[in-house]
Amino acid sequence: MVLAGFVLVMVARDHRAGLDAVRRAVERNPGSGFVNFMAGTALLFAGDPRDSLALMERAMALGPLDPSFYMYLMVARWAQLFSGHPAEALELAERSASLNRLGLDLLGPDSRICSA
Repeated sequence: MVLAGFVLVMVARDHRAGLDAVRRAVERNPGSGFVNFMAGTALLFAGDPRDSLALMERAMALGPLDPSFYMYLMVARWAQLFSGHPAEALELAERSASLNRLGLDLLGPDSRICSA
């Protein structure tokens, strides 16, 4: 359900149906780090960084050993940045980059914004 909602938000741009689906998925699976991560990502890209951050914090608490934890940090970083907290965003970006074994540039061009 969370993946269907995520796709509705990200691809179809059907925020109403997509957010309803991701919220129901979280209600049914509150203990799943993956569900919270996907729902938080959908909320972020639908324009709700505050609620996204709450779900990302829950996902990070549930899955600190998840091999994709750097992605949790990356999305939380965007939520912090879009919520007007650049210092917190930079800290999360640095933590994410330190865990990223693939070597992707997670700081990206906006890292200058965070450090300003």
